[in-house]
Amino acid sequence: SVGKMQQGIIVKSLQQQAQVTLRVTPNPAGDAATLILTEALAASGAFIVYDAVGAEVLRHTVPAETSQYGFSTAALAPGMYHYKVLSATGPVGDGKLTIVR
Repeated sequence: SVGKMQQGIIVKSLQQQAQVTLRVTPNPAGDAATLILTEALAASGAFIVYDAVGAEVLRHTVPAETSQYGFSTAALAPGMYHYKVLSATGPVGDGKLTIVR
């Protein structure tokens, strides 16, 4: 009936809006970490890390067709950071990263 039809529309809508999910591991990280994407980017993108006040402290280019990207965090002081990944078409996702020594 109508209830089932609405569920079908909702499910279809969610499938069409499936987004790349991402995470950084290990988290908390020491001197190095890896960005992991559920889907590789079609074109190269940017991985940007911000400190607690929103200043950019790290930027890497993530090559196209890459689903795992290792990077050094040795230059970052221990603390909480925010990161985001941008692609040619806009934001891919974001998260938090903790650095510990």
